[in-house]
Amino acid sequence: MPVRTTSSAVDTQLFSREGRSVTADELTIPNGILVRTEKGNIGGMGCAPATADRPAVVKLGFSGGSGEERQEVLNEGGTFEFGGETWTVAQINFASGTSWNVVLRRLP
Repeated sequence: MPVRTTSSAVDTQLFSREGRSVTADELTIPNGILVRTEKGNIGGMGCAPATADRPAVVKLGFSGGSGEERQEVLNEGGTFEFGGETWTVAQINFASGTSWNVVLRRLP
């Protein structure tokens, strides 16, 4: 499935897939969407709901301005570095088996 992209904006404004502005401190990444930010791109690559043996997990892809790319598998509460800032996976939401999103929050 091709990854769709969103538009980036100037300064601290970011835009969701629907074109609504969201704060730079919180991003909602839907499945299959690549979000462009000032620091690089974040994409939702895959997700699995919680089971009796493990919490829900999300696979995110990252690319920075200098061309480096990486992927991370994280659960709710997991943290990662992106663009010199620390972010956390605040929520993993499932609308159906194939439709999901993840809410990321920048930590102070």
